[in-house]
Amino acid sequence: MEEMKSFKNASFLMTGGACLVMLFNHILNMASSISRPLVPGFGHLAGLCIPALCLWFGMSVREWLKNPRWWVQASLLCIAVFCLYMYRHELYASWRTGAYLYAALICLGYLVPRRMICAARRNRGWEYLVFMLLAAFCYTAAHVVESRLEWLTGSYLPEHHDMLRLMLTLMKDTEPLMVILTLYFVLLFSFSKAGQWLGERDWFRGIVIVPAMYLFFISVSNLFFRADWTAFISFLVQPVTVCLVFIIVRLVGRYLTKHGRV
Repeated sequence: MEEMKSFKNASFLMTGGACLVMLFNHILNMASSISRPLVPGFGHLAGLCIPALCLWFGMSVREWLKNPRWWVQASLLCIAVFCLYMYRHELYASWRTGAYLYAALICLGYLVPRRMICAARRNRGWEYLVFMLLAAFCYTAAHVVESRLEWLTGSYLPEHHDMLRLMLTLMKDTEPLMVILTLYFVLLFSFSKAGQWLGERDWFRGIVIVPAMYLFFISVSNLFFRADWTAFISFLVQPVTVCLVFIIVRLVGRYLTKHGRV
């Protein structure tokens, strides 16, 4: 019971924080001009939000399907490595490649060791918050540099092409690793004492419900406009989507139990 309460508090913090950042980013995008964003780099920082939801989704599946066999864990680890490889090599080749990163983080979320969560619960968590902010800054900086290098691909002199390819290669290797590192500290902070305190506050839960609902409707609209795996996974990992599926499963289970079919 205590573990379920802890996971619920961490879920509100992880998913609510991610939805709040995405809502703020949408507001900034509407208020900013094309060349002059109101908060430089914030759009790049918001790129961590859907990956955070994917990590949480994998952890939620683990809460439902506990104690997996070793071969299941080994298979998911191989899938995660393969998806990270594909994401790294297809990065910016297509805007649909985000699905590879999302799938990898779902697998990694399912594979989060229980001892890591137990250790985080014993700490106050402020050090996790500091490292989380530092890692988020490094991710944002790496993402900004990488995007700028992509824009400059055609403007470099021929003798600088090797240097450009080297920098792009290093940045493409760095980005998914920085995502994982940042979300590692997000996870630890969410289960720490400080994160648990924030996640169980009624005022915090009330605040994050609004952006969660807003992002749910945005993800539904993306299914019709984009209709690809990236949009589908983004919809699947929305906290409102998961809650709706949970409610439907419980209602169906009660109906079948009531009518003696299970």
